Amino acid sequence: MSNRAIYHLTVPILALATSLAPSPARGQGCEAAMNAVLASLAQCRLKVESRYTDSSEEAARASALEKCAASFHASFSSLQRKYGSTCPAIESAGEFETFAARSTEALAAAAGGGQLTASPTISVIVDNQVQLSPLCMGPSLTFFEGYTPVDIAYQARKTIQVAQLFGAYQIGFQVNGWYWRSCVGPGDCPNPKNCQNPDNAGQVGIEVAADCSSATLLQNWTAFTCDSSVPNASAAVSVTLQSSSPCTVVVANTASMLQPTDDCCSCSSCTGSQVPAGQTTHCQ
Repeated sequence: MSNRAIYHLTVPILALATSLAPSPARGQGCEAAMNAVLASLAQCRLKVESRYTDSSEEAARASALEKCAASFHASFSSLQRKYGSTCPAIESAGEFETFAARSTEALAAAAGGGQLTASPTISVIVDNQVQLSPLCMGPSLTFFEGYTPVDIAYQARKTIQVAQLFGAYQIGFQVNGWYWRSCVGPGDCPNPKNCQNPDNAGQVGIEVAADCSSATLLQNWTAFTCDSSVPNASAAVSVTLQSSSPCTVVVANTASMLQPTDDCCSCSSCTGSQVPAGQTTHCQ
């Protein structure tokens, strides 16, 4: 669907969001101010969705949505400082933002030909069978529900919420640990965008059918990565649908194991001979 078509669909929604921004007659104090901030967040996200509709614009879209989120978090913090304990809202800024992201992404997906559902997400149980090197500690997988990370330990199960993204139910994840950037040649590992290095391994996601009849590994998924040379887990993991009811997927190692840094040192601890030729450590 073209930008123009999505524009014509979202403009009435934006107008509705603006009209619903509360006046003093609709509430007092923090509640009214919070509703206004949430309306602004929804309006900002929908404007971004109306502008960036092509898959080639995913990086620009992600950057614009981050600006919406940053503005919302600043306004949310300001309200907390101003009203303190008198504010009735009990959800965190992150929880409000995640719910808004799911809802506006569902609207954008419907504008692009998808279907609106009663819930903008589906629940998926992840069975984590990805084992890290013994040198690397902590949970081996992290999924991202919007901007909220969900850690899953090796051989553990956890339910995640998969939202509509680019017209399908998709969610990104990373294999934790510390891994060096891809090099263009021996000793030639540029980092023009100053991406974190070493970093966790990403560029992967899972796409699940709405009825959970299938689950697919999304490989070389660079939509939300710093650049295309960040550590890539595409060949190191597999995704298998275990059950459609309840919706359950297994994420496991493949024969192509990721090679962590020396002693699984981090961007702040790798020094001297631990840093390969051509690589430069950088933390964000």
